[in-house]
Amino acid sequence: MRISISNLVYQFSIVVLGGLFCFTSNLDAQDKSKVEKALSYKPVQRNVDYDIPAAADVKSCRIENTMTKFRKPGFVVYDKSGRILRLFFDVDRDNDLDMWAFFKEGIEVYRDIDANFDGQADQFRWMGTAGLRHGFDLDKNRTIDRWEKISASELAEEVFHCVRTADAPRFKKLLVSSAQLKELRLGSDLNKEIATSIREASTKFAAYAKSQKTITANSEWTQFGSSRPAAVPKDGNAINRDLVIFDHASAVFENGGKFGQISLGTIVEVSPNNWRLLELPETVGEGQLVQNGGLFYPAIGDLASTPEVATTDGAPQSQAMIKLFEKYDTIEKQLKTVRGDAKIATLEQQRAELYMQLATESPDKNEKKNWVRQMADTVSSSYQVDRFPKGIDFLNAQIPKLKSLGLDDEIAYLKWREIYARFSVAQSGDRRTRAKANEKYLKDLETFVDKFPKSEFTPDGLFQLGLTAEVSEDDDREAAIAFYTRCKRNFPTTDYGKKAAGAIVRLSSQGKSLPLRGTTLRNSKFDLQSAQFRGKVVVIHYWETRCDTCIDGFKDLQRLRAKYKSDLMVIGANLDDDPEVVKQYLGKNRSVNWPQLFAPGGADKSPLATQLGVATLPLTLLVDQRGKLVESNIPVADLDREIQRLIRRETGQANARNNKR
Repeated sequence: MRISISNLVYQFSIVVLGGLFCFTSNLDAQDKSKVEKALSYKPVQRNVDYDIPAAADVKSCRIENTMTKFRKPGFVVYDKSGRILRLFFDVDRDNDLDMWAFFKEGIEVYRDIDANFDGQADQFRWMGTAGLRHGFDLDKNRTIDRWEKISASELAEEVFHCVRTADAPRFKKLLVSSAQLKELRLGSDLNKEIATSIREASTKFAAYAKSQKTITANSEWTQFGSSRPAAVPKDGNAINRDLVIFDHASAVFENGGKFGQISLGTIVEVSPNNWRLLELPETVGEGQLVQNGGLFYPAIGDLASTPEVATTDGAPQSQAMIKLFEKYDTIEKQLKTVRGDAKIATLEQQRAELYMQLATESPDKNEKKNWVRQMADTVSSSYQVDRFPKGIDFLNAQIPKLKSLGLDDEIAYLKWREIYARFSVAQSGDRRTRAKANEKYLKDLETFVDKFPKSEFTPDGLFQLGLTAEVSEDDDREAAIAFYTRCKRNFPTTDYGKKAAGAIVRLSSQGKSLPLRGTTLRNSKFDLQSAQFRGKVVVIHYWETRCDTCIDGFKDLQRLRAKYKSDLMVIGANLDDDPEVVKQYLGKNRSVNWPQLFAPGGADKSPLATQLGVATLPLTLLVDQRGKLVESNIPVADLDREIQRLIRRETGQANARNNKR
């Protein structure tokens, strides 16, 4: 089975479960003690919202071995309706679990990961409807020491929890580090000012959190409060690289039926989807002056700074918005406890309608867009797990409203979510249903890219159409190149545009010299066109440690190397994010001893993936003795036959040349 990197949501999970794993090879689906034990494990990190079945419902849950369905050792727990609750895997197949996933309404929302396979979780990822946070535990104390990704909204939520629990060590991980400050490339004076601000925030937070009385143990996070982000262009003086910031960000919370606000001041995006604080937060009340914020623009433009004033306990500015938030809070609480499909569907619709009301009342256009997208995300997710059966109809009914709000661009967002929601639901059907769903999915994508040629999702759609044409049974290379060409031409600076350009090179290189360069894990330079590869058949195998099908091909590659010896060279091209994970795997699997190419960026951004447009795994290239590409995507099982053919061809040509002499 081939894995599409672009659309894949890996269904992996993690943690050490004591003796639970030992029986996964012979599970009894009715053994409720095993179900109870599996459900007893909790996420390593706090504040994870996942499904916990009521005691009365546990008896209706079932536990199954994962080898048949997922082709990986481990087990999966389903609720009475067949939705996944937990999913546990032994990724490196050493009889210890390495990944543990938690689900909410059938969607994976959190994952603990033992990335270096030492028996303890060291990475923590939120996903799906829970956001995109990705944190690392570097010292094995179950706390996050470094955030790889955290959005502005999630940063605000983290600050709220830090203040509520007076957790200074946790807070310090949210500040810009010395290395990150250096990467911001600020001028000397501004750099000094911000360094001082960060240092004061680090030293004063504990006292601030303990002294403030507004946020209590009963306070609840509500939302990220800010208008649109600000682009700060480099000016060659105070700013030496383009930056993205929120100059007056805030965290809105609910406390005893009233809203309050933590002013975060200025926050900055230090890398894509990775935000950090620059200042000490403030808890502000109605009529109180907001002192922090504005670190950048006053320094750049020498602007006069006027402190903002918080209104109605820091809540959104209009009374209408306050009422809507109160209603939203009530619906959210009801959704956690209500039973019955009809009641759930009614509440889901009320919540969706509320999002649209918030979009209408919000004064800022960017806020309106955020509410619309939150509505679309929530409705499509609920539709997929049968909590809002009429969700797609609801989405389409909002199109006239979006036009009246001047949000025509968000119509594309609704249609994009609709396409994938319909496709996802149809995948649970039989083979015939799935086949029809695939046909409709492709037609919907073609309609989308034609109707919304400038949408932010169009490059994704074009790339998926090209990819599908490329790997289809018909192997429609011309159609694939046509879609890739549109993607490259119209969106050259996007990740999809760059990868499409690489795919065109790969598909157009049949019978030609293949330009592939890189660096190995041992830091040696690699060039496929160098003399060391002449006279040898070369196989390049793209893989990841998380891709079972990729790893399944290793035994065949080992056999082929033994069979053809000096006539064959095998090269691995690894697309993992972390080189240490690859080294750990290779250290435990020493029979995989051929050279391995590696470059930072993972499957989506690594130059190894981009330069030849690699978007499915496994992907195996076959290159002849003259450095010319023979096959751009050949199954490992077909390699033996093709290698024999190439060797016979080369031998025959050599004999013919000798006979002429």
